[in-house]
Amino acid sequence: AYDLAGNTTAASIGFTYDNTLPSAPTLEPVTSPTNFVVQTLSGTKDVNTSLWIDGSRAVAMNASSTWSYQYTLAEGTNRIEIYCRDAAGNQSASVWATIEYDETAPLPVSQLTANGDRDGTSVALDWSGYNESQQGDVDHYWVYAADSLFTQVASMNPMNTGALPAGTNSYLATGLIRGTQYFFGERADDTNGNGNTLVTPISVVTNDVQAPDE
Repeated sequence: AYDLAGNTTAASIGFTYDNTLPSAPTLEPVTSPTNFVVQTLSGTKDVNTSLWIDGSRAVAMNASSTWSYQYTLAEGTNRIEIYCRDAAGNQSASVWATIEYDETAPLPVSQLTANGDRDGTSVALDWSGYNESQQGDVDHYWVYAADSLFTQVASMNPMNTGALPAGTNSYLATGLIRGTQYFFGERADDTNGNGNTLVTPISVVTNDVQAPDE
């Protein structure tokens, strides 16, 4: 550099060229499928890197070798890309996660029928009119019964001690009292445990129509 008197000053400039890519981050196992809308993603990364998820910075650059992030899922299949960047802007290879998020319960079993004309202590239930295949992922059924009208089963215990697997379309309720009116309702759950707790019950009276043994 020169001044007006012609004096010069020497100067030197140094810089470091960094084109070394950070290591790809690691990702702990994810839960899929899930019916929880938020999932914690976590893993490891190089120190002094930032973490990016789906093209947006999720974790600012820091000296930590671990990371975590609360990821909000969308309904359906979530394909998630994760990578790191260093101070020079070098980007690591990506790691990927796929999470299936399902919060949609199967439609109510509104095709339930009941036959109480048996031995007086049992009722035959049938829901063969329920289009199970239309729901996509029905996994099992629960049957509910009471001697008074109900529409909400969230706080009720099911009559069947074990879930009725998908493909089942009938159930025999036993141990009932002769000449008594009962209300029955049914809930279908999907593979993620989603079920509509609001049911449309049907009523039936237990009648003994069987002839006595000779």
